[in-house]
Amino acid sequence: MRRKTVKTLADLGRLIPLAVCLFAGSVAWIWTHHADAVAAFEKRLVHLLTGRFWGQFEAAGKVGDPAVEHDLLEGLAHDLEHVRSQDRLSDMVEKCHTRLIALAEAKGDLDEALSWARASVAFDGQHVRTLVRLGEVLCARPETRDQGLAHLSALSRKFAGNPHVARALAAQLAAAGRGAEALDVLDAACAVPQSNRWIVLWDEGQGYEESNAHQIPVVVHDCFRLRFDIVGRCKRVRFLTPLFASFTLVQPMLHVVVNGETHVLSLLGPSASVSNMATAGDRLEAVGVSDAFVEVVLPEVAADRWEFTLVAGWQPRRSSLIASPTLLPRFAALRDEWANRGETAQLARLQGWRAVAYAGQPVDLYYRHGKEPFAGVRKVSGTLGTLPDGGFAVEFQVDKPASQLRVDLPADAAGISYRLTKLDVVVDGRLTSLDPRTLELKGTNEVERRDGTFVATGNDPFFWFDAPAGDVVNSVRVEGAP
Repeated sequence: MRRKTVKTLADLGRLIPLAVCLFAGSVAWIWTHHADAVAAFEKRLVHLLTGRFWGQFEAAGKVGDPAVEHDLLEGLAHDLEHVRSQDRLSDMVEKCHTRLIALAEAKGDLDEALSWARASVAFDGQHVRTLVRLGEVLCARPETRDQGLAHLSALSRKFAGNPHVARALAAQLAAAGRGAEALDVLDAACAVPQSNRWIVLWDEGQGYEESNAHQIPVVVHDCFRLRFDIVGRCKRVRFLTPLFASFTLVQPMLHVVVNGETHVLSLLGPSASVSNMATAGDRLEAVGVSDAFVEVVLPEVAADRWEFTLVAGWQPRRSSLIASPTLLPRFAALRDEWANRGETAQLARLQGWRAVAYAGQPVDLYYRHGKEPFAGVRKVSGTLGTLPDGGFAVEFQVDKPASQLRVDLPADAAGISYRLTKLDVVVDGRLTSLDPRTLELKGTNEVERRDGTFVATGNDPFFWFDAPAGDVVNSVRVEGAP
């Protein structure tokens, strides 16, 4: 090789590391100074790569013909065979499998339903709901019912207290005529010590994304105490309860020590807000659902160190999520059977669980006017309360213009039926009583109306309808029978 060529290659060799450093520095500068642009580019890129698949999935759900929907989703599932459980499209694969199982069950093809359930487990064998779904399908086939019960029982031992497992096992035991065993499963799930790991997030002014901490509270003699410090600026703190926890905090107070001064803030006061939790008088209640939290806005104080102590009275409570299977038709039949046979002890156990199943479940009402979309800014939240006859009711105060109303039934309650008996809407001060059984629905999601009841077919059930004529919807009240 000529000397000139060797020199040229050597010069290029020295330039390559410099070029790599310049490129890396440029990327770092862009990432640091144009984070919003990078995020927007990433979002567009993800949409470009996955958008057509989501479009196919959404289009399949709108065709209205179960046979056509099945064929479209089956084709989509085959197109997604390259996806793995941790990929961006893994949620779509799971949704696709779940819907194909439901469609197969609806047409009575339990063999196909079992095939898709097994495909779902093969795709992600660590997903509890996927494992539970396989057990449910096995139980639905007479020849594999014992196998399904054994599968769910094994899951119950492995995931003690998990509400999805407990609900499925209790429901299947009840369907098999083993009602007392079903109640034993619910009792055992509620007796399992709940996770004591809370997640504390704090906002330094740019949101909650960067900061979080896992905290272990102490409960001694029914007194709850959670102690922690934060170094740095702090605008808000958010307390995420343990997943699916169910308990009551009595007179919850947050003591904040900053710059030597103590501030006492009530978690039920004007500086606090809650999500997926219930408030009743001086009590803050976790009702056994996921993503429950309470958020507190802190005093505007310039400080670099904050000392927090959350204190409250502590009372355990049954989880409405674990209790929810007792609203299934089979448990209603058991109630009547036990009442006719005079089995008062078992009847009292069941009625106690049914009351818990209704009470405290979160329900949302969305409203919109004209072409506005249903959105969180147009939402009123409430919780189901019990009526003297064992039924349930929830009332929403709206006082906004609305042409359509959307009722979101409790989430994570697939298979539960709600026999809605009354739907009262007050518009411009005038009461209009609607019959939920004959009401013209404008749309539904994961909910079907069967024999006068609304049955949740998925974990995000809702339906919407036209509001009575008028300008302002004042309030909406929904009632149901036990």
